[in-house]
Amino acid sequence: MDELEQIFDYIVSKKYPNSVKTNGQKVDFRRRAGKFTVEEGVLKRAVKDDVKNAKYLRMITDRTEQIRIIRATHGGLGETVESRSLGGHLGWDKTEGRLSKSAWWPGVRKDVPPKPWSQIGVDTCSLAKSKDGFTCMVVGNL
Repeated sequence: MDELEQIFDYIVSKKYPNSVKTNGQKVDFRRRAGKFTVEEGVLKRAVKDDVKNAKYLRMITDRTEQIRIIRATHGGLGETVESRSLGGHLGWDKTEGRLSKSAWWPGVRKDVPPKPWSQIGVDTCSLAKSKDGFTCMVVGNL
């Protein structure tokens, strides 16, 4: 059983895992577990927002879901070029900032690549001329 499962069980049952025996281990475990809560059967992590208020974010343990969330945060949601372009194409700071407001998992900051566009999606650009002769750029994910 990994530590997050142990924390979940501890919060629900208030019983320490079998591996936690000494008073020092109990104090340390309570400190780590104190960063979490369980709401409607979902483990959530406490984080501080911009004004230092605590809020709880949903824990994401499924790797496929983590990648989907990073992609959606960076590139936006939807099938059309317009919905994707309105949704994102953010750099690391903004991608990580938006992501940190909605979900959490161990190593979330490390999972956002330094240049999200370089590892999460490929942008294609084409130049087209309008009827008036103006050149415009259309950007979208493949």
